[in-house]
Amino acid sequence: MKKRILFTAVSILLAMGLCIAKLVEIQLVKTKDYSKHGINLLEKSVQQRIDEISLDDGRGGFLDRNGKPISYQERAVLVMFPFVRHLDWPKEELAAIVGLDVRQLEQKLQKADEPFILEDKKIFELSDSQIKEINDLHIPGIIAVKKRFAEDRAMAGHLLGTLTLDKEVIDSAHTAGQDFDSTDYRTKVGSSGLEKAFQLFLKGNGSKRLLYHKAANGLPLFGVDVRYLDTSGTGERVNIQTTIDSDIQRLAEDTAKNHHMKKGGIVILDIQTNDLLAMVSMPEQNDKDIHAQGNMNQMLLPQTPGSIFKTVIAAAAMEEGIPLEGRIFNGNLDHLGREVDGQTGRRLGEVTFEQGFALSSNQVFGVLGKELAEKDPEMIERYAGKLGLIDLNGWTGSVFRTPVLHQLPEERKGTVWKDTAMKEDPNYVANTSIGQLDVKVTPLAAANMMATIARGGERMMVRAALKAVDDNGLTIAHFKQQPGQKNVVSSVTAAKLQSLLRGVVTEEGPLATAGMLRSAKYEVAGKSGTAEVGEKESKLYNKWFAGYFPFREPKYAMVVVNLETGGQSASISSLYLEIVNGIYQLHTDGENNLQKIE
Repeated sequence: MKKRILFTAVSILLAMGLCIAKLVEIQLVKTKDYSKHGINLLEKSVQQRIDEISLDDGRGGFLDRNGKPISYQERAVLVMFPFVRHLDWPKEELAAIVGLDVRQLEQKLQKADEPFILEDKKIFELSDSQIKEINDLHIPGIIAVKKRFAEDRAMAGHLLGTLTLDKEVIDSAHTAGQDFDSTDYRTKVGSSGLEKAFQLFLKGNGSKRLLYHKAANGLPLFGVDVRYLDTSGTGERVNIQTTIDSDIQRLAEDTAKNHHMKKGGIVILDIQTNDLLAMVSMPEQNDKDIHAQGNMNQMLLPQTPGSIFKTVIAAAAMEEGIPLEGRIFNGNLDHLGREVDGQTGRRLGEVTFEQGFALSSNQVFGVLGKELAEKDPEMIERYAGKLGLIDLNGWTGSVFRTPVLHQLPEERKGTVWKDTAMKEDPNYVANTSIGQLDVKVTPLAAANMMATIARGGERMMVRAALKAVDDNGLTIAHFKQQPGQKNVVSSVTAAKLQSLLRGVVTEEGPLATAGMLRSAKYEVAGKSGTAEVGEKESKLYNKWFAGYFPFREPKYAMVVVNLETGGQSASISSLYLEIVNGIYQLHTDGENNLQKIE
């Protein structure tokens, strides 16, 4: 009998010990990472006992170059808490103010299990007079207030970047013994793009929320008063004024979609300031999965350029005094000196250097590349560096004595050689000289090369943000354009390159590579490129056009690239032409509107 009692007592003690151990694990040890699913019990407990709606997370947003918001908008809306359905409130009066039937309001409240913003197909935006009338009713749980909304599909999404949940906020608040009601436990941080680059500016000083504590039955725990919680203190929110031109960005995005671009993008620079006016990357961003491939900004990643790279060989040949004047090349041969036919390439006949550039002769640039390498194996890479193709091109600088700020954190450097031994092999050199093999450049770098040539040889950083400003427009920090590198190529060479690039468009005949652009409303100069990137069994191509316009008074540098597309896909020139003409129309409309105002 004693043994049985002892066994039972020990069993009860063990069971109680296991329960206590589990409680310790839940309440003390695994509060932030419980079970294999990594559940944050602290966060869940907060969510369980509070109903709330965020009015403003306190984080800064983005403006276009003219100061117009592009990542958010503010609206005056009606917020309704579900506990109102248990109260006696003036339904008819509220319905009359917002212009809805009383039954509609009641139905929305009956369906709600958490606070919501009144909407009927679209969110009701209230006028100032409606706000006053509603709030003068003093209905507990029904409040007219201004709320800041993030744009569902903000333009330039890849450039602006993505946000991710910052769990460290929960951990630090718990460690400091803070009440979660005074801490935004869902604070997000920039994980890519300008959101990441300007995290220190954008992070904000706290949030603005409407909330109430609720009991198990969903009714308010401490009375029916909804609490307005502002943890932002007196600090001003900081927004980033970008260099983006909203009209040009929208034009570029719409054109890419209308042409069913699956992978690729568009980069447009202001040649005078070297500001980024538009950047499009396809496929579109996936906001639900920050690790999705579509979230990678293809315009900042190295891609095989094909004949775009011949611009580097041309610049090097002219700068280094390679004989070009009056020289004739055999355009019926490829870059390795093999005879070509209709299946293996275009037969161009005898061509001069200028004709070879306009018609994109592989033979011409295979020969010139080998001559440059014989003179100095480092020559090709050196000139690729001079023109910015293997360096970072995004704006870099120091602000408020902070560590170096990179405005385009996802940008990667380009490459020319994978193995230094390749520089000594004529066949490798020939393949490299036509932009194949291991040559990779970012579309941003290609656009900056065109801007450098258009400016006469001055290379500048690409700026994506102009300044940091508060909500009142006061400038907090200015990101001034850095002095450029003058004469990365001589002004004479730059002028010759300008002429060569214009010749690509003006060249006539069935073998011309960009004849469609002759009809553009701006005179265009540039270089086409087709790079083979797929396996031999399933050939895929990168199709490029990199250039600038207007030719005589350069204002815009633009690169359009369709990546990993089939050989039969439409020419990239039609897409380029549509954007050039679209920008011309925007400029013309702007001038007409200005004249009307005057």
